[in-house]
Amino acid sequence: MLYFIMGVCGLAGGIFCCLGDILLDLKGPENKKIGEHKLINSAWDHMDIRRFRASIAIAAVAIPLYGLGPLSLAFQMEASAPYGWHLFFKLAIYVGMLGAFLIHTFLCLVPIVYKTAKEKSGFDTAEAVIVEMFRGVYIPLHAYYYILGLVPTLMVIIGICAGWLKLSGWLLLITPFPMIIYGAILRKINPKLFCDIPSIFLPSLGMGMFGLLAMIN
Repeated sequence: MLYFIMGVCGLAGGIFCCLGDILLDLKGPENKKIGEHKLINSAWDHMDIRRFRASIAIAAVAIPLYGLGPLSLAFQMEASAPYGWHLFFKLAIYVGMLGAFLIHTFLCLVPIVYKTAKEKSGFDTAEAVIVEMFRGVYIPLHAYYYILGLVPTLMVIIGICAGWLKLSGWLLLITPFPMIIYGAILRKINPKLFCDIPSIFLPSLGMGMFGLLAMIN
């Protein structure tokens, strides 16, 4: 029952995180990448700064919650999987959740800093600050991104193939990386219609789906 409840929390956390993603990334079809390095979104100029603050607050709750989904799967494999294997799975989830909050918080802080710096010192100064921010976190940002999305999916694939999880392989189609592909396909089909929703929150929804898998197993 405990693992089922963890799965429910994971699913709820993924759905809740979608709201935080919408607050951060819902910019509209008129948005353009501007500046020399194309790191700034034109929509930020008319987006309320309180949206980004609220998004950080939501992520602080939602990300630990959706981490309970893959963690439940790791616990469910304790009886059958080698000790070192499920220990690594738990460690990857822990690191991934820390990374998820780092990524989300950073991406929310970027427009906050941009809007503040532009108001005080102009566009050129604001862009220079944003560029330096991205340079400072480039490696950890990408490392955490792949740990978060790829490692749990790989661990679940191994668990299914080894018989440690009693799940259909078809359920892997609702995990984060396939969700990212679906979003990319939708944007290619209709860039204007799918510029924001649903592509911006599909990865978070995919993380929540680990909770659904934990409930099913």
